[in-house]
Amino acid sequence: MKISSLFSILLLLALFSCKKEKPTESEPVVEVDYFQKYNNPKFKLTDYPEIQGVYTIDGYAGIFRRLGMSEDHPWYNSSHCTEFDPARNKLKIRVATEKKDIEIDIINRIGENIYLSKNHKVVRVRLLFNEKGELSEYFVFELDNDEKKKDAITDKENRDPNTRKSVNWAQGPLEGYKECIQFIEESIKVGQEESGRDY
Repeated sequence: MKISSLFSILLLLALFSCKKEKPTESEPVVEVDYFQKYNNPKFKLTDYPEIQGVYTIDGYAGIFRRLGMSEDHPWYNSSHCTEFDPARNKLKIRVATEKKDIEIDIINRIGENIYLSKNHKVVRVRLLFNEKGELSEYFVFELDNDEKKKDAITDKENRDPNTRKSVNWAQGPLEGYKECIQFIEESIKVGQEESGRDY
């Protein structure tokens, strides 16, 4: 082999070994607009009498957290007066010890799921009904880009009855929202008197 040919081969090898691979460009992350995806302008809560009315609902922290609302409150995991307001497509919540309501939009129902929204954030809530067809429990689901995988994980967790949140907690259906608030306030007052402290 000629010296010139050998030199050419060595030069090519050197250039090849020094060549840096181009960094692999990662796929751009596409943010899903869940409000646009699930919001149904034609949705009417009046079409679903089974999820209308007033209830006491247990443990709202999961919903508040997923909607970007503050959950730093001692009563957020307690029982709250809740009204499904069909005239306004609203879920109205009176947190115990507060003197004002929290309102969350109900933007859709698909199957056994309702979709709640606040400040353009969305959470999916699966409703469970008892043998009489009355709303009795609910599960909260996270919405993300891998919804099927997330649902599978959550469904497995939800087989544990301790993860369920109860509706009509500790009492039967209530006559109205004001009556519910009065009942909760009286219960808190009795608890304060018995414990000798304020909440």
